[in-house]
Amino acid sequence: MWAGRGKEACDATQTALRLVPQYVEGPYLNLLGRVSYLAGRDQDAIDAYRRNDDRGGAVGGFRHAVWAAAHAQLGQIEQAKPHLEEVRREFPNQWIEDLGNLHGIQSERETRRLIEGLRKAGPTE
Repeated sequence: MWAGRGKEACDATQTALRLVPQYVEGPYLNLLGRVSYLAGRDQDAIDAYRRNDDRGGAVGGFRHAVWAAAHAQLGQIEQAKPHLEEVRREFPNQWIEDLGNLHGIQSERETRRLIEGLRKAGPTE
């Protein structure tokens, strides 16, 4: 994931989920959401985040940025809004470009894609 190789990261995360499916408290479904988005699999990202929430899995503020961006990339702006509100709540002083840089991915292309999705979702300032 950190190297910006979304497809490989998706495969590795899906393997981890298959090997230890009962590890609900772990970060794997959130991670799957994030790497799915990086791989351009927006609906898979949304599904992973929903599955995580349905199972009572780990939560974290940055996932809402990716979740909002995934919805926005699919043209689902209304569905992106509640996640964007969470981003505003968790990161009140961050601009979209700051959030794009926070994700820590070393791929400029992936960073641009996240910023693009957040811009489509709406203003974060």
